[in-house]
Amino acid sequence: MLAFLSLITIANCAIAQVSFENEIVIVNFDDQSATALSSGPNRAIFSAVIDKLRDAGARSIVLKYFLDTPTNEKNDSLLETSLKSSRVLLQATINDALPVSKTLNSKFEFSGTIRDVKPRVSGLEGWLPLERYQQYAAQVCFVDVPDLHAIPLLEIFNGKAVKSLYACILEEVLGHKLDFVGPDYASFGEARVPVNRYGEVPVTLSDLGFPKYISVASLIKSNHHGDSLRNKIVVISYSGARSPTVEVDGKPVIVHQVFLAGLRELLSRVSKSSNVQVQHSGSE
Repeated sequence: MLAFLSLITIANCAIAQVSFENEIVIVNFDDQSATALSSGPNRAIFSAVIDKLRDAGARSIVLKYFLDTPTNEKNDSLLETSLKSSRVLLQATINDALPVSKTLNSKFEFSGTIRDVKPRVSGLEGWLPLERYQQYAAQVCFVDVPDLHAIPLLEIFNGKAVKSLYACILEEVLGHKLDFVGPDYASFGEARVPVNRYGEVPVTLSDLGFPKYISVASLIKSNHHGDSLRNKIVVISYSGARSPTVEVDGKPVIVHQVFLAGLRELLSRVSKSSNVQVQHSGSE
C-alpha cells in the first residue's frame, strides 16, 4: 500500500511547480449528472462522492456547497458519516441581511498573526455549516469576495478573524498554515505571497472558462478515475441550470467558475512570488 507524502521544498529541491493543474481536480455536478442520477445535488450524492474520493486516495476534499440548513435526516446522516472518515473543507459565507446561523466552532478561528491590515469583509451572521458538520470538518472557510481583482485571505466573523476558502486551499497545497498576514505579504511557512492593505492578493482573472472536470455521475458510476485523483485536492462544484451567477464585464458568469478562476490565478501568483514547489512522493 502506498503512503503519500506532500513536502514543501524551495528553489531547486522540488519536483512539481505549484499550479492549478498539478494540485487541483474538479468533480462537478452538471446537468448531465442530474439526468444520469435522476436527481439534483443532495447530501446522499455528496456522501457517495466523498466516499469515492477518499477510497481513490484524494489528499483533501473541498465541498463547494452550503450545508447551513437540515434537509432530510437520512441524507443528512449519510453526509455526516462521510465527513467522519475523510478530510473535507466546508464553505461558509457572511450574510447579515439573510442570516441562518451565527455559530462557528472556535477551532476555525485564525490563530496566526495579523499586522496592520483590515479585512474588508465582516459581519455577525451568515450561512454556516450545521454544527453536526462543523464537528467533523477539517476546516470551515469563508467564500466572500468584495472585489473580483483581489482575493481575500481573511474575513472577520463575529469579531474574530477567519480564513477564506482560498487561504484554506493554499494551506492544503503548501502543507503549511497561514501564519502571518501583514500590509505587504502573507506567509504560509516559507512561502510568501504579496497582499494589499486589506490582506488581499491582487489578481487578474484572465481565464473564466470552466476547467476540465470529472462529472459527478461519471465518478459515482465508474472506477476509472483513481489515478487522476490520488493525492489531489478535489473541489466538488456545481454548474447546473440553477447555478448562481455574478456579472463580470457585463456578462453573467457562474459563481463557481469565478471562484475556480481566482484559485488558478492565486496558485500562479504564489508560485511566481515564492518559487515554491511541491513534492509528492510515495513509498511502499
